[in-house]
Amino acid sequence: MRKANPELQQQRRQQILDGAERCFRAKGFHQASMQDIAREAGVSMGLLYRYFENKEAIVASFATTDSAGVIALIDELAASQRPVEFIPGMIRRLARESADPDTMRLYTEVFAESLRNPRLFTALSESEDGVRQAMISAIKSQQAAGRLAQLDAGALADLLFGLVDGISLRATLVRQFKPAVAERLIGTMLASLLKP
Repeated sequence: MRKANPELQQQRRQQILDGAERCFRAKGFHQASMQDIAREAGVSMGLLYRYFENKEAIVASFATTDSAGVIALIDELAASQRPVEFIPGMIRRLARESADPDTMRLYTEVFAESLRNPRLFTALSESEDGVRQAMISAIKSQQAAGRLAQLDAGALADLLFGLVDGISLRATLVRQFKPAVAERLIGTMLASLLKP
């Protein structure tokens, strides 16, 4: 009996995810069918269903991958000797990654769909909860080291992620919005708020 090749499985999984992302960007989450995704990924329907039972499972996999990248950045925050200076740069980086119009369109559509689809909502919420908890832990660690103000860690985590979401959305939708100016102002405001 032939053994599964983990490397090949990972390549196939990524091939499907890449195809699904192209398909979602072109057609939107709601309009893209599993057949469309299989065609775009260049795989059979049987192979597609071997890896993902439905579109919600594909989006949950996207969320997990995105979360891993954000958590890696949060780990850098936890290790930083100068978190007051690190946090504005972290917000800037996350906001710029999200502000691409195609990315924002896809995020917005998936979020809207999650409000109608309880299974998708649960998958996205669990992913967001993991990122939030990582941020709270990093903040508490820096507070314990005396490098951040003793503010409510949960509220601060929510505020920081809210800034990322707000900058990304305004940069996408409002032509007059100048992200660089807003980022400088946010950096100044956060410096005074976060200093121990």
